[in-house]
Amino acid sequence: MKQRTSGLQKASQWLLADSRLLIAGSVIALVWAHVDFFGGTHTLEHFTHFEVGQLFAEPAADAEHSPHGMTVHVLIGMAMAFFFGIAGAEVKESTLKGGDLNPPSKAAVPLFATAGGILGPIGVYLFLAVVTGKIALYANGWAIPTATDIAFSYYFGNMIFGKGSAPVKFLLLLAIADDAVGLVIIAFGFTDFAQIHLLWMLLPVVAVVLTIVTAKLLQGHKNHSHWLYFPFMAISLYGFYRTGVEPALAFVPIVWFMPHAQTDLGLFAHGESERDDTLNQFEHFWKPWVEGILFFFALTNVGVPLAGIGVGTLLVAVALILGKPLGVLVCTWLAVRVFGLRLPDGMNYKMVTCIGMIAGIGFTVALFVAVKAFGSPEYAMQLPEAKLGALFSFLAAPLAIWYARAAGIKPADTPEQPEQVIELETQPV
Repeated sequence: MKQRTSGLQKASQWLLADSRLLIAGSVIALVWAHVDFFGGTHTLEHFTHFEVGQLFAEPAADAEHSPHGMTVHVLIGMAMAFFFGIAGAEVKESTLKGGDLNPPSKAAVPLFATAGGILGPIGVYLFLAVVTGKIALYANGWAIPTATDIAFSYYFGNMIFGKGSAPVKFLLLLAIADDAVGLVIIAFGFTDFAQIHLLWMLLPVVAVVLTIVTAKLLQGHKNHSHWLYFPFMAISLYGFYRTGVEPALAFVPIVWFMPHAQTDLGLFAHGESERDDTLNQFEHFWKPWVEGILFFFALTNVGVPLAGIGVGTLLVAVALILGKPLGVLVCTWLAVRVFGLRLPDGMNYKMVTCIGMIAGIGFTVALFVAVKAFGSPEYAMQLPEAKLGALFSFLAAPLAIWYARAAGIKPADTPEQPEQVIELETQPV
């Protein structure tokens, strides 16, 4: 019996690792959209737009679906608050002592690279939109190719450069900073401020105040449960939803003020899993659930027939695959040659180019931004095209592997350095 349990645990760990559930959801969605046996795209759309409330209420004769009903798609979108909450927690931890963003001067060159990794894809996207004469139709998708998928980038970065190597740390810092900028873009780039109901914004403000007060009151009780802050997250989520601001961002201001360690060991560091401060508790508990949420996110967003390939697919895919490495390389070169900064020891411009290519995998967040950019009815043609562009950004991975071999880049022989043992002291805010 014990052996069976161990085998089940290993299978679960394998499934939850390296975003395999996200990939599985994507593959199922693509098959579902193409195989007539399952009803194809028609049944997938029926599932995606099914109103959850119908499960708990008696169906009324000839009742019409409410345009603002709580559909499966809307529910999964709100559940993505846990995904962005964890992303916000990772950014917060990176600003702590020992983190990749503390002090900012330590991250100067990667931050220049991050700027290039955002401006480069935007420039390529808009340039291609103008060249193809489709700028009026596709301009709203400018932010889609700015994304970098942290999990997939980390996986392929380790494969190409080796765990714990300087290029992998550079790539992770770029991806973290990219996440931070992405949160800002989602919050302000796709919010119709004319339609915002500001009165409801009082709820997230109250939730943040309650978080700060609770953290202060329990300052002497180290590592108290993150569940104490869950009601505040719910209040913030409802407030964001009613306000009209993207509800998936509702947990970010809460986790930012939750009690946390004074130091950071680094993203994906083994030592982080042993920490039990409140913020780490939140991350450790919800990470497996987020993998499940990402499965359904992919299932409800990736199911686009390949016949939907169009101009938008070209714009997004090329902007990610070409614009990312171009922008990262140019801005890194400017940081070194114009501003007198230094590349990390052991790195060169070939590695920087390869890092930019890996960062071109924008999959998860690119899909999310595509739905925000082209989610309204007038963009019925552009949305599936943009989704396929985000999906095709996976081509950046084999291209990066090919480039690394051609450029003579090999994984570092030295194993990842063990994390320095640092005293864990909880900081309330």
